[in-house]
Amino acid sequence: FLLNQLLILQPDFGFQIALAHVNYNVHSKASEAEKLCRLSAKTSQIPVHVKSAQYDASDSSFEAWARDVRYDFFRTLTEQHKYHWILTAHHFEDQLETLVMRDIQGGDWLTMLGIRESYGKIKRLMLEVRKNEIRKYIDKYQIQFIADPTNHDNSYMRNRIRNEILPEILRNDRDGI
Repeated sequence: FLLNQLLILQPDFGFQIALAHVNYNVHSKASEAEKLCRLSAKTSQIPVHVKSAQYDASDSSFEAWARDVRYDFFRTLTEQHKYHWILTAHHFEDQLETLVMRDIQGGDWLTMLGIRESYGKIKRLMLEVRKNEIRKYIDKYQIQFIADPTNHDNSYMRNRIRNEILPEILRNDRDGI
């Protein structure tokens, strides 16, 4: 979705785009997702940067490790290629999940601000875009994507929040409880 939007805007604004992907090699579709990123870049005639990473269970939590690997990779790319911005596709529900997770973890006032729209060179332009809007757009324009099957694995705190806790909160909110 984000890449599609950037490709639509690119001719009018003249900015350059590169695609970055981290393959954590943790799910059955990891190689397929990497191939799709490479194909999307080739089709769009933009550079692609791919990092393959392997999680060691003796490291911190997978989620923390993956975040560190991803943002270290992005920072390295901005330095090596002089990129001005790193745009991520975090959306409204990602923000809700983060706030619920930080509340459960007893976050301080700073962490309770949630995902920042802007942090250094990192820009998260889609924090007000709802996931269902993204899905409708993807369906309408038949944009190919790979769903991460680990999103249904509730052993990860974020997934448990996404799949169990947040729907209950939203249901109670709609019901006026």
